[in-house]
Amino acid sequence: MSLKQHVPNVLTICNLAFGLASLAFSGFYDFREASYCIFIASFFDLIDGGIARFLRAESALGRELDSMADVVSFGVAPGLLLFFLSYDKAYMFRSMGDFQYELYLVLSSSMLIPIFTAIRLARFNIDVRKWRHFKGLPSPANGLFIATIPFVLDYQIYGEAAESLVFNTYTVLTLNVLLSLLLVSPLPMLSLKPKDLRWLNIRFHVLLVVLSVPLAVVFGFAASPVIFVLYLLISQIEALLYPDVLDHIQVVTKEPPPAPREG
Repeated sequence: MSLKQHVPNVLTICNLAFGLASLAFSGFYDFREASYCIFIASFFDLIDGGIARFLRAESALGRELDSMADVVSFGVAPGLLLFFLSYDKAYMFRSMGDFQYELYLVLSSSMLIPIFTAIRLARFNIDVRKWRHFKGLPSPANGLFIATIPFVLDYQIYGEAAESLVFNTYTVLTLNVLLSLLLVSPLPMLSLKPKDLRWLNIRFHVLLVVLSVPLAVVFGFAASPVIFVLYLLISQIEALLYPDVLDHIQVVTKEPPPAPREG
């Protein structure tokens, strides 16, 4: 195997390494650093596939390694970030009083993110159809949204009244459950890594960028919830206006042989 064949896998391993670093920072309650690691992991996830195609170095090993890295960087790391963030941020539980079971309920619900991310990626790996768009919320998009939460909490734009409303026990619980269900939903979503740069295939990506960049410039990370909702809405608008995005472009009639079982 030539050296260039290893380049995409090295990039994928960098994705995994920063996902692991995020876990460590979350454990030390360094939430900003944990979020930065998820951002950097998403950068490596963004470029490894494109470089693999450019170098013609795509491989079954690379695909499996990519999924395993994504489970850590965009499943376990964001889930643990939510876990420690919920545990550390007392204002999330102002409405709880002495009902400690609510605390454990919210903390336990943060573990849904890694579980449903793993389910999503496993389903993606065994789906022999190649779709134009993602079905369900892409795990990197979910991970990036969660990674912005520590920065959103630092903004004074919301005020204490808004914080107590938005970040109370039941809102956090609802957020965890909603994101988990979106991961495995059948809803069509814009691919964050379009393989075809023709205008017809990227026009809604351009629309998302045009709407999101001004919000990000003016409000910074505080705009991330709005940008996330825009992403969901634009994905569904495209599906309604152009239902052909639901059609797969290739069907692999022969399934790959099952992997040997251990033991």
